[in-house]
Amino acid sequence: VFDQFPGGAANLTYRARCPGGEEFVLRRAPLGEVAKGGHDMEREHRVLASLWQAYPLAPRAYHYCSDPDVMGKPFFVMERRRGYVVRKTWPTSFVHDAGKQRIVAESLLDALADLHGVDPARLGLSDLGRPEGFVDRQIEGWTRRWDAAATRPVPAMEIVSRLLAERIPVPQRVGILHDDIKLDNTMGGDDGQLVAVF
Repeated sequence: VFDQFPGGAANLTYRARCPGGEEFVLRRAPLGEVAKGGHDMEREHRVLASLWQAYPLAPRAYHYCSDPDVMGKPFFVMERRRGYVVRKTWPTSFVHDAGKQRIVAESLLDALADLHGVDPARLGLSDLGRPEGFVDRQIEGWTRRWDAAATRPVPAMEIVSRLLAERIPVPQRVGILHDDIKLDNTMGGDDGQLVAVF
């Protein structure tokens, strides 16, 4: 039995309930045309199939299927975690508890720092991206997108773009970055600590 999880603006995510009661999560690319390089289920599976070994917050991916005849798009099956996902509102027990809200925020920061500390080569993921010139490409891309979207001159943005380009740090090491880190791409437990990063 499949039930679609709510939320998520891109890939479709389903709970797969097996006859014996065991549950998994199925992730697949969205309906319709997919932009080249976007919604790469094979890449996501590859990362999650290894990352859980060094980063316990990553749900483990078990199986990837590239055959579009099975579900219309490539998909993979992964471990199901249990907890809450904060989208627009806090869980009821957190609404008036600033202490728990702080734990959530600090747990998110800790999770991000821990992810950045993972050595991709140790997991066989050293060929995952293009680390050389990464920050240069990010700054150039941010500036290009701003210039394309700007509807009027904003002198402060010109200053920021120039300062960023002038202060690119010397690379220290290669790490793993999350392209879409935000609270609703995580799952928390009752104590506020994260139990998963998606």
